Amino acid sequence: MLVALVVFVLTTVFLLVMTIVFYAGKNDATTKLIESDTALRAFITTPQQQDDVVKQMKAAATNEGLSVYGYIMGQRGALADLMGGSRSAEVRTLQTELGLKDGETVRAVITDLRRQLKAKSDEATSLVARVGDLSKQATALKEEVEAAKKEGVKLAEAVRAEFAGYETAAQELIQDVGDARESMVRTMEELKVAQGNHIADLESDIDGLRTTNAVMQVRTDLMAKKLEAIELKPQNAAELVDGRIIAIEGSADQVYIDIGKRDRVVAGMTFEVFDDANAIGASDRTGRGKASIQVLRVADATSTCKVIRQSTGRPVVKDDVIANAVFNPDYKFKFLVHGKFDVDGDGKPSDSEAAYLKSRVIEWGGEIVEGQQLVGDLDFVVLGVQPPEAVGLPLDATEAQLAASIEARRARETYDTLLKNAIDARIPVLNWNRFQVLTGTVSGR
Repeated sequence: MLVALVVFVLTTVFLLVMTIVFYAGKNDATTKLIESDTALRAFITTPQQQDDVVKQMKAAATNEGLSVYGYIMGQRGALADLMGGSRSAEVRTLQTELGLKDGETVRAVITDLRRQLKAKSDEATSLVARVGDLSKQATALKEEVEAAKKEGVKLAEAVRAEFAGYETAAQELIQDVGDARESMVRTMEELKVAQGNHIADLESDIDGLRTTNAVMQVRTDLMAKKLEAIELKPQNAAELVDGRIIAIEGSADQVYIDIGKRDRVVAGMTFEVFDDANAIGASDRTGRGKASIQVLRVADATSTCKVIRQSTGRPVVKDDVIANAVFNPDYKFKFLVHGKFDVDGDGKPSDSEAAYLKSRVIEWGGEIVEGQQLVGDLDFVVLGVQPPEAVGLPLDATEAQLAASIEARRARETYDTLLKNAIDARIPVLNWNRFQVLTGTVSGR
C-alpha cells in the first residue's frame, strides 16, 4: 500500500508538471499562430485569398517557382518597364512622364494620337495634291501672261517703227498692256481662290452626303435585327418600359421592382417612375415622371430601391412602371458622347464630367461608341455644352491666340456638324438635362 501510494503521488506530480509544461507550450503556440495570422492579414485577408484572381495569380506563381508576392512584383516591374523603361517606376511617376491626366489611360491616349496622326496625314496628302493642281494652273497662267507680254511688245515695236510720230501713244499702249496684265493676274488669282473655296465647299457637301448616306444605309440594314432583338421597343427608345413596382414598404420611401441580377440590374442604377406605359410619352413639361428611384440592393429576380425624388401629391404605388433610357434587359444601346459636360452644375463644363457620364452609361449596361463619326447601329447621341463661337482676333494677335481661335472654331464646327448629321439620320440627340430625365438621375446624386 505504501509503495503504491508513493507511486501514485509521484505519477500525479509528474502528470501535473507535464500538464503545466504542455499548457505553457500551447499558449506559446497559440500566441505565435495569432501573430502569424495577423501578419498574413496585413498582406491579404482570408476572403481575399478565396478571390478567383488571387487563385490564378497563386497558380501562375507556383508554375514559375515563385511566391505570390514575387510574382506580383515581377508583373509590376515588367509593366513599369514596358510603360516607362524602368522597373522601379511608380504609377504616379509614369503618369507624369507620359503626360496623362487623371482618368486617362495609355490605350485611350495612343488611340487618340493615332487617329489624329491619320487625320493629319490625310489632310497633308490632300493639301499636297491641291498645291500641285494650283501650281500647274499658276504655271499655265504665267505662260499665258508671258505670251501676252511678248505679243504686246511686238505690237508696240511695230507701231513705233511704222509710226514714229506716235511714240507717246505707243508708250501709253504699253502702259495699258501692263495694267491689263496686272488686272488679268489679279482676276486669275481671285478666280483661283474662288475656285478653291468652291471646290472645298463641294467636297464638304459630298463628305456630309456620304456620311449621311452611309449611316442611313447601315441603319436600314440593321433595322430588322434591332426589331427582333427589342420586340417591345417603341419608336423612341427612351419610352421603353423596363419594369414595374411590385411592393412598397414603410413610409413609401422604399419600393421593390420586378427586375434583378438576371436582368443585368446593378446597385446605384436609377429609374424614372410613371403611372403606366402611356404616361412615359405624356409626362409633364419637365419631361420627368412622377418620381425617381435608385437601386440599393439587387436579388436574382427583384431589387430593393429608394425613392430619391417624388412629385407632390403623386405617390408611388404598386404596378407603376419604371424606365431608364440606357438600360434594357435584352439589348445593349449604343451611345456616342461628345463635348464637355456640366454634371455638377457649377457652370464649368469639363472632359472629366464627360468621362463620368460615359462611366454611368457603361455601368448601366450601355455601350460607348468612340470617335466623332456616326455609325449605322447608333441609338443615341449625347452632346455636352455647345462650344462658343470663335471671337475675332486683333491684328497683332499672338500665336497662342491664333491657335486658341482655330481650336475654338474647330470645336464649334465639329459640334454643329455632329448635331446636324444626327438630326438628318434621325438619331435621338440628348443633352445632360435630358439624359437625367430619361435615366431617373437626380442632380447631386
